[in-house]
Amino acid sequence: MLISSVADVLAARHLADNLFSMGSEALSSLRSSLDRWTPFGQGSSNRVLSLGIPALDAVLPRGGLAYGTVTELQVQGASGSATSFALCACRAAQQLAYSAGARGGESSSPWCAFIDPTASLFAPGVARLGIALSHLLIVRPEMEAVGRVAVRIAEANLVSVLIVDLTGPGVALSVDELTWQRTVRRLALAVKSMATSVLLLTRAEQFQTLPLPTFMRLELTLKSPESFELRVAKDRTGRVSTSRSIARSSFDTGGGFAAVGSLDGSSLDPVVGFGSGDDLEVSGATRQVS
Repeated sequence: MLISSVADVLAARHLADNLFSMGSEALSSLRSSLDRWTPFGQGSSNRVLSLGIPALDAVLPRGGLAYGTVTELQVQGASGSATSFALCACRAAQQLAYSAGARGGESSSPWCAFIDPTASLFAPGVARLGIALSHLLIVRPEMEAVGRVAVRIAEANLVSVLIVDLTGPGVALSVDELTWQRTVRRLALAVKSMATSVLLLTRAEQFQTLPLPTFMRLELTLKSPESFELRVAKDRTGRVSTSRSIARSSFDTGGGFAAVGSLDGSSLDPVVGFGSGDDLEVSGATRQVS
């Protein structure tokens, strides 16, 4: 069967759905092949990364973070829970990739990237969450280079989850709203047809004049040392939600690891460090740590 266009793929899939006379095993094989041939951009909003945490997935409109999109996680108060949320997305992506590899199927990259300009990641806390540190790219550029570095990583199509952390101390003073408007649009274009989900961590006091043009905006508010509230404040499909209280211990779900309340503290050594004027060669950096 020669499949030369998206229309051909959709027609072939429709045919497969109606071939009831075929054996179930043969039909399953055909549909699997069609899925691999379908351009990722077609219906990418239906492709989601489940976090594997029922309390969090229940809040998200699609039961997870959509691939091929940029999501803003806006934080009010301490940012430790936002960091834990982001790392749980990394854990879920790595587990999904390893699981698919163990079954002999196709999978997305087990690599994730965390842009950490303020060096706030705490290595023991990251490891306790179940993150494979050997496949976590840590990048620490100067603040003025964060957007450029994020776009370079996104365009390289090497990671399943890209986290950009703008919640560190002093970052709010360094953020230019117009620049980040352009950066978010470039990130969205870079990952539109890719199996990559971009998660941008921001503070509530940032981007008040010009809200970021993200696919979805989540608002996270720390209510107590034991819980936080999460709500969908913006979604391209119009699905918003009221705030839902979630226990911080929920982050333990999916890995059986200790809680991550101690993510603030000693820093995690970066895989790639940046000084003033340094640039990023993503493929070279990946080879360096593999």
